[in-house]
Amino acid sequence: MRAIIECVSDGPVAIQGHGDGGSEPSSNPSADDRVSTPSQHTRTESQDDHSFDSTEDSSLRASSQLTQSSAGDYYAPVAELPHPLPTRDAILGSCELLSERFGHKMVGVGALFVVKHGPRVDLYEGRIMLYLSGNRLISVPRVYALYHDPNTNQNFIIMERVQGSTLEQLRPSLNDAYKEHILTTLKANLDAMRGLPSPGGFCGLDKRPLPCDLFWTGQGISHYGPFDTEEEFNAALIKTYTSTSLTLPTGKASFYERAFHAVLRGHSPVFTHGDLQRKNNMVKTAKPLELRDDEAVELVIIDWETAGWYPTYWEYVWATSSPGVLKDD
Repeated sequence: MRAIIECVSDGPVAIQGHGDGGSEPSSNPSADDRVSTPSQHTRTESQDDHSFDSTEDSSLRASSQLTQSSAGDYYAPVAELPHPLPTRDAILGSCELLSERFGHKMVGVGALFVVKHGPRVDLYEGRIMLYLSGNRLISVPRVYALYHDPNTNQNFIIMERVQGSTLEQLRPSLNDAYKEHILTTLKANLDAMRGLPSPGGFCGLDKRPLPCDLFWTGQGISHYGPFDTEEEFNAALIKTYTSTSLTLPTGKASFYERAFHAVLRGHSPVFTHGDLQRKNNMVKTAKPLELRDDEAVELVIIDWETAGWYPTYWEYVWATSSPGVLKDD
């Protein structure tokens, strides 16, 4: 909460640089589909060569179509699959554990797939990537399937496995030219994202609640929205703070109320990744941890669990208020 006050001025804040830490996304499960996501040496590939109409009507239309198709399982057309999809047993039996936390597990399955699965995996992440995949200016993982398995009560996201490394892994070996190229590429992605019109206020896809843990109280009642105005958004932040911070200094909530009213105003909703750490930016390379001077840099942004339409300053705050950010040059 303090980071929001410290990082925000009276007006939109420009995106600068990239961070190295972040928050755990919440799960606002919606569920019945199949999805997978990438990880360290294996993250996902990005989109098709479709052109994208970024007008408000077409953006909302794409969002609505996604919701209708997500009423059941989602599977990419067979012609787009590099290989038959891995079975549930193959996924659950994978010995290649890439990460695990809070009811989320990410595994590699063979040379072609990475799968995120678990009871707290939110298929919303896969739907967000499918929504963004229509925009060739935004590099997102390619999603092959989304589904809920009633036998295990787990959600599954299946994605393409891409050769490459995260910025977290590569940063120590990057020269200034590569850093500039990566930052230019990242800025182009952010510019395209921030141009996507909101379906209505501060919200998730299809005006669903925002999937951010900062609105979670842990007491059965949370304040995820959606919010029509920035005032409502601010009020929810303060309400969450007062319901979860009973042991913190008294008077802090009233300070936030005054400060938010004075500082956090005039920010429009823009599409935001919400967790732009170095580990969530994947650089595709011929071999892991290797870059050649003659090699074009292709960036893929991963882990879209917290994405949605937030105030213009949100991306900057979360990218720069994480542990380790001062190690960046």
